[in-house]
Amino acid sequence: MLFSIIVPVYGVEAYLAQTVHSVRSQDFHDWELILVDDGAKDRSGQIADECAAQDDRIRVIHKQNGGVSSARNAGLFAAKGEYIVWLDGDDLLFKNSLSRLAQYLEKNPHADIILQNYQTYQNNTIQPGSDYSFDASKLTDADHTLSYLFGTWPDFPWAIWANVYRREMLITHNLLFDETMSMNEDGNWLLDAFLHARTFGAADNTMYLYRIDVSGSLVHQKANLSHYESSYKMYTRWFSFFASADGLPLSSPVMTGRLARGYVNIATSIYDMDKCDRKKAIELFAAHKDICAHSAQRTHRPFLPILRFLGVRCYLRAICMAFHLKKKLH
Repeated sequence: MLFSIIVPVYGVEAYLAQTVHSVRSQDFHDWELILVDDGAKDRSGQIADECAAQDDRIRVIHKQNGGVSSARNAGLFAAKGEYIVWLDGDDLLFKNSLSRLAQYLEKNPHADIILQNYQTYQNNTIQPGSDYSFDASKLTDADHTLSYLFGTWPDFPWAIWANVYRREMLITHNLLFDETMSMNEDGNWLLDAFLHARTFGAADNTMYLYRIDVSGSLVHQKANLSHYESSYKMYTRWFSFFASADGLPLSSPVMTGRLARGYVNIATSIYDMDKCDRKKAIELFAAHKDICAHSAQRTHRPFLPILRFLGVRCYLRAICMAFHLKKKLH
């Protein structure tokens, strides 16, 4: 079996049937679809069972709620395919994208991670997405690949669904999602996967349709300490790695700038938190405030004197106000 497509299922009753249809309607048939019902409270689990009854390539795992990381890990343990495709329960696979990917793999059978493009999907209409013209000659080891990707495209996404992964590589290195994280678990996992991959490839293929009109997604949820702590964990962990002697020499300057930018950006939610959560988040931010000076985002630099002379709280108030003003203007 070539592909294992893993879908965490929770709160997606309005979208799951369409997601499954996007897989079943592919013109390539050597796949399995693993739907992991993470203790869904709506009809998502029932819809998953109904889909499985229609196609023996679909398997359903019902489990207690443990979060998206737990669901993805359960799917990975159950998978049998050579390559793992991560698919969210409200997104879609692009028409006939698996056959084009299979053709690429026939000619390039040794890549551990295969990069691809994606498009967005809003109001039942396909919208523009990424347009990366990957230079395969620069996708060698992890150091060169990270330096090339994030140096060429500063906003290159952390998204795990933008790529396909060799299952053997993931199992060999025990590349599981951190189940303590409620946000940015994908970015944390992605960097681990990149650092363990020996070879990379890039298929001239758009595989993924990312839905951007889902009101229940995390971006629409109120800021809270759990989400901040998870993002904080990811950014500080990887900033420390790339800033240390253990970091990769080529990609380290690029990655520290990207990670520092993210560290500042997640802090813009702090003053949207409840008072008790806000106090703890400010303490966490202050513990690594020196990261801010490394941000690759030019609009962050004017705020550094505030941090230096007026302190963390004034700095956070300033960047939060600037962030919300920018949102209103756009």
